[in-house]
Amino acid sequence: MKRNFKLSFLLTSFRAAVVLFSSAAFISCSFISTSDEVQLIYPLGLEPEFWDISWLSFDGTVLRNRVSRRSMAVICIPRELPVVVSAAPVMAESLFPYRIKPAGCVVSADEPGAPRINLSWEQGFEASFLLNLAESGIPPDAVNIRRFVETVESRSNGNPWNLDIKRLSTDLLNGELWVYSFRPIQSVDVSIPLPGGLWYSEYPPEKEMESESGFWSGEITIGVHNFIRKADGMVVSVSVDESAEVVVFSGN
Repeated sequence: MKRNFKLSFLLTSFRAAVVLFSSAAFISCSFISTSDEVQLIYPLGLEPEFWDISWLSFDGTVLRNRVSRRSMAVICIPRELPVVVSAAPVMAESLFPYRIKPAGCVVSADEPGAPRINLSWEQGFEASFLLNLAESGIPPDAVNIRRFVETVESRSNGNPWNLDIKRLSTDLLNGELWVYSFRPIQSVDVSIPLPGGLWYSEYPPEKEMESESGFWSGEITIGVHNFIRKADGMVVSVSVDESAEVVVFSGN
């Protein structure tokens, strides 16, 4: 049963995927002859100064461009490959290290194309993960795209960025990707020192966090988190470990 899960995710072994990727890159000019211009539609809720766009090109490489929010974003995508696009908002009022998670869109190669691509916050994780694969030399179409997206949505408890990326990457590289590779990181109950006001995480769909007495209490995954106060752009970064110990290591 476990092996059937793996086969439904991986369309080819890791070694074969690298061979296919190298061959496709070598003959890309003659093999891929058609592409489409598409307009990107950004998700609602933010008005950044810029969007950093990344997308899968016809030869399996990742292209990038920074686009002003006042400009229409149009990219060229190949018809024979999956559509994999991410768009990270660059906010003027926030300082490093705060960076909002990207929006994205992932569509398998066998689905019909469209003149517009609607980016969503929910698919930013999938797009970023698959683009990172491409940059590592693994073509995204080595993975069953449709099943990958469906499993991320069903196993992430509302926030795909809470999935254990290290576990997911390791299982994929070992040819062992299956449904239980998609496992959320451990969550703990914490109290985080945040000055009064409304705070936002790096993932826009998450509910705002209200601090009334200098602290916010709730459940959060272990690891590093950055929060921004909307009123003035103040950023607080914290590290949370398995014992629910919180370390504040930056703020502005």
